Amino acid sequence: MIKRCRSRQKSGQFKRKSETKTSIRCGNSAAEEFDVKQKFAPTLSQVLCSLLDRAYADNLEVERTLAQIKSHFY
Repeated sequence: MIKRCRSRQKSGQFKRKSETKTSIRCGNSAAEEFDVKQKFAPTLSQVLCSLLDRAYADNLEVERTLAQIKSHFY
């Protein structure tokens, strides 16, 4: 049997300070304030680049496979 976790969003756990500043509180821990762009922009950039690289590699693999199939019939 798989148990599902339910997260409860209580007021005060996540506060938006500005467009880029955020404060997060986990449980009874002190709230941590950080700059969203500074923390997540590099990570998002890496993820997007990785996805684009993978899509390009997949496209090349499809083209190679089609070329091999065509070479067998022509």
